Amino acid sequence: MMRISLLAALLFALALHAVGAQDPTAERTDQEFGGWKTVLGPGTLGRNPDIVPVEGGFAVSAESFADPTWTFDADWIRYDPQTGKWSDYETTPDKRALLDINEELLELLDIADMVPDDPRIKYQLVDGGKKLAFLLPDDYEFDALSLYTTALIVNPVAKTASAEYVWYCQGPPNAELVVWDFPDQSLSVICNAIIHHVGGSIRTERTYNFVGSLKQGPLYLFSHSPDNRYWILGRDELFSETSGPFYLYDRQTEHITIMLWRLPHKPKHDFIAWLSSSSLLVNVGQYILHLDLANRMRHELLREELAMLSEATAFMAPVPSADGQCLLVAAEDGSLLLRNVFDTLADVGFSNVDGSAD
Repeated sequence: MMRISLLAALLFALALHAVGAQDPTAERTDQEFGGWKTVLGPGTLGRNPDIVPVEGGFAVSAESFADPTWTFDADWIRYDPQTGKWSDYETTPDKRALLDINEELLELLDIADMVPDDPRIKYQLVDGGKKLAFLLPDDYEFDALSLYTTALIVNPVAKTASAEYVWYCQGPPNAELVVWDFPDQSLSVICNAIIHHVGGSIRTERTYNFVGSLKQGPLYLFSHSPDNRYWILGRDELFSETSGPFYLYDRQTEHITIMLWRLPHKPKHDFIAWLSSSSLLVNVGQYILHLDLANRMRHELLREELAMLSEATAFMAPVPSADGQCLLVAAEDGSLLLRNVFDTLADVGFSNVDGSAD
């Protein structure tokens, strides 16, 4: 009995030594990939997980989880990178989704006879809620692609309607780049058209004319600075997996410059995080681009770190948090990795919040 007990004790001690010699996954990842933290282990997520930055972290769709032990009562799950905790997320992450047409609203405003009877029609309030912009679907060449080629602007007070041609707006679920409203400046941006609200009427011009671009083509508004001085516009190539060039337009100086020639993937509205009114982070995919507009400087961040991670695991396009502080990467093996971007930003001598150099 003593011999068996001694053998068991020896085996137990060896097991403890083996466990102690193994680094946790997060620590091993830190050593191998230079600062990456493992949030979820391999096999947890399926292919092409849906991850969206939201207030307080990231929202991951419940359908993205391949591991059957992860079950949820909500359609979206929020991950808080500060605490490492997961919780149900009840609100849909898409904040710019167009609204479904409402017959009761049309009857209440007495404009039902101005809007075609089609359940595919979507709308959004513009001009500070004074007008309604209805996107009418394309019924010709690309009907099956849920594209819109007409913006119908209705003024319910004046009982007027004006139909404006727009260049193949993508409908839901990719409607986040369609309608922007700036009531303090009496203008709206709908697809590739600028709508000027002049009292009860409207005046329309193409986006490339508005920004003074010499090259004609459909320009979409992707993002703007908190003070609305800087606009990020891009050519979203309709039938291409990649995108066209992106431009930075300074509305104060009316100067437009190339920000990026292209992106290797289709961008969403959350591929840009504004740190201040003159500082932003751009998710390029292979790296994170930091632009310091006040000092006219640009830095490529995490290119080597992302390349090293890609060689080891292969990953989807990284997703920055809404405030730009964290970067979440879904690897093809079903794992989820996290990194702090502000630490890297500090290495180039730039502050995290106010946009001023340290």
